[in-house]
Amino acid sequence: VFFRRHYPLTTLRFCGMDPEQRKWQKYCKPSW
Repeated sequence: VFFRRHYPLTTLRFCGMDPEQRKWQKYCKPSW
């Protein structure tokens, strides 16, 4: 899993760039 390693970076990018927010929404929330 690539996005897992770059959790803080990828999540932030996909959070606003990814069209399927609901898919990354779970990773979007501040769990860290």
